[in-house]
Amino acid sequence: GNVRGAANGILDAIPMGHSCARACPVDVLCEGACVMNEHEHRAIAIGRLQRHATDAVLSHGWRLFSPGAPTGKTVAVVGAGPAGLACAQDLRRAGHAVVMFESKKQPGGLNTFGIAQYKLRPDTALAEAKTILDLGVELRTGVTVGRDVAFDQLLHDFHAIFLGVGLGSTASLGIPGEQQSGVVDALSFIEQLKTRPYGTFPVPARVLV
Repeated sequence: GNVRGAANGILDAIPMGHSCARACPVDVLCEGACVMNEHEHRAIAIGRLQRHATDAVLSHGWRLFSPGAPTGKTVAVVGAGPAGLACAQDLRRAGHAVVMFESKKQPGGLNTFGIAQYKLRPDTALAEAKTILDLGVELRTGVTVGRDVAFDQLLHDFHAIFLGVGLGSTASLGIPGEQQSGVVDALSFIEQLKTRPYGTFPVPARVLV
């Protein structure tokens, strides 16, 4: 019955616990390794329990963690995706100042833009990101390091830099017709679906998964 305590334990170990409960293949990982399987019982519903606890944080507006005592150190976090946000939470709890640089207009990275809608909605990913940003993280969106701000400038202005730049470009399949107009990779297609109202973008001839 201690839902807040459960959420605290989860998010202390997994800062992105909200999205993990939805997107991770728990049937293969956590539940796949559950000891109950060895006793011919169903595995404990770890993913659903984690979602129950972490959703309560968002619905009740609980603030589970606080910034640590200021250390006087400032860290640049390049990329406001899952890795960058998780790093930012731990840095703020340790008392370091954090400035995040994100090339997109919103934080969340793959969680916001690249995971299928039926698994993880953008509003959930953004709400999860906000719980971390509310620890006092400064977020600068629409900024590409190397174009809008020089990497050498970050080295000069910050005590440390964390690079969480996310996934690289989707691998090419190397098949004929791949470069034709209307052929898009799956991640780009998912991002279009999640960021544009339905019917406002052309339907691709085929999607390369």
